[in-house]
Amino acid sequence: MKNNRFFLAVGVFFALAFTFSCSGDDLQSTLLDSGSSEQTLSSSSAGYLSSSSLTESISSSSLEAFSSSSSELQSSSSSLEPQSSSSSLEPQSSSSSSELQSSSSSSEPQSSSSSLEPQSSSSSLEPQSSSSLDMCGSKPYDSTTQFCYSNYIVDKCNGLTFVPTSEQCSYGVIEKKCGGGWYEPQTQFCFNSTVYDKCGGTVEYDPANKRCFDNAIETKCGTSWYDASNANLRCQSNIVEAKCGTSWYDASNANLRCQSNILETKCGTSWYDASNANLRCQSNILETKCGTSWYDASNANLSCQSDVLESKCGEYWVPVYSENTRCKDNTVPEVRCGNNWYIPITGSYRCGTGNVIETRCGTNLWYDASNANLRCQSNIVETKCGTSWYNASNANLRCQSNILETKCGVSWYDASNANLRCQSNIVETKCGVSWYDASNANFRCQKIILETKCGTSWYNALNENLRCQSNILETKCGTSWYDASNENLRCYSYSVLGFSLHVVQTKCGTSWYNASNENLRCEGGIVYGSISYGGQSYKTVSIGSQTWMAENLNYEVDGSKCYNNNPTNCITYGRLYNWATAETVCPSGWHLPTKTEWRTLIDHVGGESVAGTKLKATNGWDSNGNGTNNYGFSALPGGSNNYANSIGSRGFWWSVTDSYSLGDFVGPGVSLCSDCSVSISMNNNSNAATESRSEKSYLFSVRCVMD
Repeated sequence: MKNNRFFLAVGVFFALAFTFSCSGDDLQSTLLDSGSSEQTLSSSSAGYLSSSSLTESISSSSLEAFSSSSSELQSSSSSLEPQSSSSSLEPQSSSSSSELQSSSSSSEPQSSSSSLEPQSSSSSLEPQSSSSLDMCGSKPYDSTTQFCYSNYIVDKCNGLTFVPTSEQCSYGVIEKKCGGGWYEPQTQFCFNSTVYDKCGGTVEYDPANKRCFDNAIETKCGTSWYDASNANLRCQSNIVEAKCGTSWYDASNANLRCQSNILETKCGTSWYDASNANLRCQSNILETKCGTSWYDASNANLSCQSDVLESKCGEYWVPVYSENTRCKDNTVPEVRCGNNWYIPITGSYRCGTGNVIETRCGTNLWYDASNANLRCQSNIVETKCGTSWYNASNANLRCQSNILETKCGVSWYDASNANLRCQSNIVETKCGVSWYDASNANFRCQKIILETKCGTSWYNALNENLRCQSNILETKCGTSWYDASNENLRCYSYSVLGFSLHVVQTKCGTSWYNASNENLRCEGGIVYGSISYGGQSYKTVSIGSQTWMAENLNYEVDGSKCYNNNPTNCITYGRLYNWATAETVCPSGWHLPTKTEWRTLIDHVGGESVAGTKLKATNGWDSNGNGTNNYGFSALPGGSNNYANSIGSRGFWWSVTDSYSLGDFVGPGVSLCSDCSVSISMNNNSNAATESRSEKSYLFSVRCVMD
């Protein structure tokens, strides 16, 4: 019986070894084929087969041991039963079973941890009848501590069931197979046939790219690891970066750190915000920007003032990079001014216009003390001008060509000049005893006489005989004024009763006349006077020393008539008179000319041969017989009733001389006419003015001459 049990156990172990080498699905069929459908797998302390011993029994080393033991069992005469061992394929009971006695001479195998045969919790392997036991196949089992798996009774693992084909119970913990080993799923996991501990005992991870460090899962980044679940960490270009405020940095870099959410970079022994454009690291020294310069802000001798880098100079500060500033003897700052230096802190000097060092004068005035033309006098800066000094800041003073000038209105003058003065904001220049505005183009000084401009002329306005009227310089002449520069005007002087009189005369042709005399007028270069007689006005003209009527007399009296008794002829040519009427017809102050007076006229105009042309009017003569009327005599062809058709072609004028002696022409004592008088005639076909004798009864024209 014992031998049968032994061989049965050996068969079971071989079956289980075969089962573990196959898939879990073949386990049940394999066990059934072994001929034991009601076996029991136990892991209890009562001697049933545990999962650990079951697993160990199928290892290659156990198989070899079992093969060796089997051979020994067959060949040994002293002992057919295997000894108890932790690696023995025959389970031995840990209790004092009456059926499985421990003995070196026994042929029955002894159970060490479990039994393929179902046993009772007592020393008996046979199951005890109990109403609380469940059945596994035909075998009862305690479900509180056991479970049935493919008709095999298996001890629970710390109260839990498991899959014996892929799991085992080790010391009360269910383990799963991983590659060639086992692991605890509660705290471990299998990855690529390798067992790993869960991170923190609970979390699995990808060991190829992650690891567990200090109970936290870390992700690989280059050669480093980091907690990817941490929002403040990231992997950038295989470098683990930590978040600092809004920046990221390599926290493994000893030269970087995060302070108050600001990423700081190490510079020597200092730390600074490298993103701050006003900070930089130069030769392990932290520098701060100051304008366009950089400096070590930790240096107490450096300071930034209004973007200018300054260094300490005694108790003061001076710009470091300024070519115009320096520290004298390390105590006092100096400032460049051109090629010179001065100390500004005293307040007595400054650099003025043109890079000139200026010295204070008074409270707010400055001047170049090195300039010999400047000085400070009574806290006023004075400038030299020639031999004078003046306050150049005084808008009323200036220096022109080394002459000090004073402002007068809008003008300037040399106040030291006795010939200049300022009157009512006008600079006046002395001229003799007068003063005048020399800037006024209408004044000038000529030989110490002040002259005033009048149009284009100059005159002494103090001269009461001169005046300017409508830009015309007028000279006094008697009681009148005239333009002495006008060659057509003159002042004519004459004496009356011993008194010197003056009258302005106007040139008319070659004559002069008093244009202010309303009885005189100039026509065609000839001066005409006028006289009223018998209700008619007659022109008069002066020719040489004589004054003649310039028209034929048209005074109606007995002994006169119009040519052909036609009044129209009288209007044009005047009336015709007999000699007796003509002798007395002239107005008072006028008379009928003598023969001599006619000859004086004729001689004055050029003689008898041309006198006709020069005395005849320029129109009124028939057949182009007009004259040139050079003297304004205006002789007209009034004709004579004694000569038919003579009007328009001939003119006759009486002379008061009533005798005509042949002697006048051929010798004395010869009389050609006893009742004749001298007359002057002109005609349209001759240039001459002819003297002839005419009967006194003839009717001729009359020209009166002034007495």
